Amino acid sequence: MMKKRLLAAVIAAAASPAVAAVDAAQQPAQQAQLHVQREPFNAQVAIAQKKVTQFCVTDDLGYTPSPKDCVNAQQMLYVAKAKSSPNFKGFIHAGVVKVHVDATDVLWGQSRNIAYRSAIHEARVSLLSELDMNIRTRQEKRKIEDRDPQFSSEEKSVYRDKQASLKVATSVADAVIEGETGQAPDLKSVDLQPLEKSQFVGGEEFGTRTQINAAAEISGAYVVKTFEATSAQGETWVSAVIRGSVNSKRAVKAIYEGGAAYQAVPGKAARGIDIDEWFLQHYDTMFANIGTKLVWDKAGYPVLLSFGQAFNVKQPNSASYDRYESSIMPSLARNDALSHLSQIFNLQGSLDAESYVGQLSGKKLTITYDGKTETQIQEDVSETIATLDELSKMASSVVGISGLKEVGQFENIHPVTQKKIVGKVYAWSPKYAGDALAYTAEQAADTSRAMGGVNPVSTSNRMSGTNRSFVQSADLMDNSDF
Repeated sequence: MMKKRLLAAVIAAAASPAVAAVDAAQQPAQQAQLHVQREPFNAQVAIAQKKVTQFCVTDDLGYTPSPKDCVNAQQMLYVAKAKSSPNFKGFIHAGVVKVHVDATDVLWGQSRNIAYRSAIHEARVSLLSELDMNIRTRQEKRKIEDRDPQFSSEEKSVYRDKQASLKVATSVADAVIEGETGQAPDLKSVDLQPLEKSQFVGGEEFGTRTQINAAAEISGAYVVKTFEATSAQGETWVSAVIRGSVNSKRAVKAIYEGGAAYQAVPGKAARGIDIDEWFLQHYDTMFANIGTKLVWDKAGYPVLLSFGQAFNVKQPNSASYDRYESSIMPSLARNDALSHLSQIFNLQGSLDAESYVGQLSGKKLTITYDGKTETQIQEDVSETIATLDELSKMASSVVGISGLKEVGQFENIHPVTQKKIVGKVYAWSPKYAGDALAYTAEQAADTSRAMGGVNPVSTSNRMSGTNRSFVQSADLMDNSDF
């Protein structure tokens, strides 16, 4: 009975103005709880900001003295800020990679592109590890007992013969030099280094072997930010940040599979851009953009912008330099851009890694022989062993894409190396797909008839389509895209 009365009182109170006041009072508490949940990320923002202030400074020439630390701090700050947002959803990961040639090297540009690709790959592997992973671990302990090292009679005999030959040669050299200079260098005192053998003769090895396997389909994960810094010594580091979510993956699928039938999203028109105007406005810094971004046009249609670039690997003023720049680099930039685009639509990733970390401890016996006497030295040894064998793969494939538009080709000068970058920007949108399919649906002129003849055309069969040394990319996407 008491429970029923209490329940009735609660129901009655629910309709009273006092309850609204209680709910209002609870809202700050709920917001405070959300703030508490975000506090670890806010602390990470503060830590990363401190690192940026410490490492992302420039010298008198405008270079970054610690490019690795600077780039790492920048990506840490970007990721921490993203996670601290109340509207953050999905996954965000980063990779940091060194450009493996000096900035003065003619191959620096190509190595830079490869480094960015590698950084994106590292970020995707990190994403794989978060999504789906199999882990197997085993510990191993091995007892070791081996025989003492020994010199054979033949080894000793060969060593003594070499000693004798050396004494003859040095005695002759002493005599010749003394005869010509009047001074005896006493080369005959030079002797061979003693023979030496070492062997681990007893002890144990203990270690842990870990195997990791991961695989997932990770389409819809965009490169949202990149960073790059170079020191005065020519050392360059780059970083790429990727971000994906269930929503971004579903959106890519809907956009691709909907093709020409995909409808505009009016709510996105407010942040829409004119792609051609944007390209012209940001032409001089286009080289800073890597990968594929999702933007929206002014009508509210999604547009996938994909960026590719290439550097000249030929020596300046050589016979092949101009030909490579005019005919090879644009094609390489095109392929670079389109490969990024295909990985947004369809990307299967896998990771297989095995590591072993252990310690070897016991006795090591070392024997030496100087031609007359054999000696032995025994010592306690302890060695740490660490091995890693890792293979990760990313594969994509897109068939039958219609409406791919080349926004433009750009030629930028890199601010650090002063080397020319030739790049291309491509765009794909359901609207472009509709235009392309309408065009291909039209029949060609019937040239078997006289000019001016009427050739009826049916369009009913329409198919669905499917600072100086510090550089960072523009922010073209926000939380609403994930």
